[in-house]
Amino acid sequence: MKLIHLFLVFVVITSFSCKKKVVQQTASQEVIINASNLLGKWFHSHEEDLNGVVTYRPEGYDFPPARGRRGCNFLDKGGYEQYEIAPTDGLQTVKGSWKQEGEKNVIINLYTTRKLIYNLEIIELNKKILRFKISNLDKK
Repeated sequence: MKLIHLFLVFVVITSFSCKKKVVQQTASQEVIINASNLLGKWFHSHEEDLNGVVTYRPEGYDFPPARGRRGCNFLDKGGYEQYEIAPTDGLQTVKGSWKQEGEKNVIINLYTTRKLIYNLEIIELNKKILRFKISNLDKK
């Protein structure tokens, strides 16, 4: 009887450790950028930002009411448009470019009077959500 009890404890512990490994593998696979998921218009879902991680949702997402939303458009062949809230509450477009850097980073280069370069460290990316940490790489 004691032997059966020990066997059951071993099976339970083994099954939990196996499930944990699968979750870790899945989580690391989600970080790899699939450019087809990145392409298109995305808008800032500031309600979902948490602990320095910025959240964007695709065009057409049912956002709660807001007084404007920043956004961006990842175009094919490296083109990029950033949408800023204009003084008239519309959107003002800033042109730029983007390129993938490694498995989970995207470099944004904005064409303004001052050179603006940002790194987006992709935390999560699929057709429904884009989450990233942003850092400034300006070269002054």
